[in-house]
Amino acid sequence: MKRSRRDLFTRIRLRLTLTYSGMLIFILLLFTLIVFGVLFMVIFKEQNSLVQAQADAEVTRYQDLLQHVPFGGGQPPDVAEQADPEGMRFFTYIVNADGRLVYGEERMPDVRSPLSLQLADWVPEQGENQLATLHLPRRHGELWLLLAGRAIYQNGQLAGVLYTGNDVSYYWEVLTSLAEVMLILVALFGILSTVVGQRMAARAMVPIKSSYLKQQQFVADASHELRTPLAVLKSSIDVLDLEEGDRLSDVSQLVLADMKDEVQSMSKLVADLLTLARSDSGGVDLYLQPFDLVSTAEQIVRLRQSLAQEKGIELALDAPSPLSLTGDQERIKQLLAILLDNALAYTPSGGRVRVAVTAEHTSNGMVRTAVVCVEDTGIGIPLEDQERIFERFYRVEAARTRAVGGTGIGLAIARWIVEAHKGMIEVQSDPGTGSTFTVRLPVRK
Repeated sequence: MKRSRRDLFTRIRLRLTLTYSGMLIFILLLFTLIVFGVLFMVIFKEQNSLVQAQADAEVTRYQDLLQHVPFGGGQPPDVAEQADPEGMRFFTYIVNADGRLVYGEERMPDVRSPLSLQLADWVPEQGENQLATLHLPRRHGELWLLLAGRAIYQNGQLAGVLYTGNDVSYYWEVLTSLAEVMLILVALFGILSTVVGQRMAARAMVPIKSSYLKQQQFVADASHELRTPLAVLKSSIDVLDLEEGDRLSDVSQLVLADMKDEVQSMSKLVADLLTLARSDSGGVDLYLQPFDLVSTAEQIVRLRQSLAQEKGIELALDAPSPLSLTGDQERIKQLLAILLDNALAYTPSGGRVRVAVTAEHTSNGMVRTAVVCVEDTGIGIPLEDQERIFERFYRVEAARTRAVGGTGIGLAIARWIVEAHKGMIEVQSDPGTGSTFTVRLPVRK
């Protein structure tokens, strides 16, 4: 159980670490995305304005030229230079209405063919731009171009389309490098935040551990201190019943019987609390020895037959043959008693409780695992509560649990006994149909 407690603290610390570091990394990633997005929008907006102005200027000048020169009849050398006074243009193409290139100018002759393919199916709308990438021969690498297009009219008729574009590869490379640097910073900050998160989680665990240990010590001390007065009270009631029982009135005998039942219930609760406290501190030792699991189950079932008959419940044991198990027999008895008491408590009159003891074998026929199933036709357990019923002091419905009694620690003790024997316990239940608790314990020779 010490290991279980360490595992609990480890899981809590890991959860706190992931929470702290996750929040910090998320904030940094969000900040990185915002910064990258703002820079991208600013650069794109600026370059978009440039290429739009460039396209408008070129198509205006060309349309002015068409008043003197027929379409496709050539262009004076200074028109392109006037249209690009800052030297930002990468290319300018003019195609006629039939899609034939009538004028072309680019910085790199190798780009004409891939550019023509890029522009072949594009009929630009007014103010429309495209961001395109071209994969050129190895010596040129990859180009990022911001494209614009404008329709050219002659005498009110569509004469062709002008395409132009600027090389924005430099800006794209800057943004890509910035993104890589920021991702590296995010990774480094993530490592740093994990270290910081571990330190913060360790500090947060100090009061949690302190509170847990104080609670554990309180439960152990209170349980220990209550055992003596309860033992004295129980002995006193037994003496009173033995010496004065025949002379007491019917009402007094009923009160005495109720007192005996309550003292017994309180003694069981104190014993359960003390068991949990000792298990937390590792103070419970298991006395492992071989014993017959079937005869042990028969004893537990036999002791509860009278209770089952009083409630009108059919209680049966299905255990065809002896089954040797190496374990703490008293703890296994306690486990069976907890499961069987729960089944009887939550099964209505006319219901059925069945205890089955079987064995799982290896491929060569050797007994590997002892399996105990406690099946009832009771009220069942909702699916959302089945994962939590083995937690301490957890009760499915407070009103329903109070009606049958119980403190919510029986199944927690059952799980501890099973885990102490390196076994497993699970539950399958349907509300209104019943529940089946299955325990698997390794058979140790």
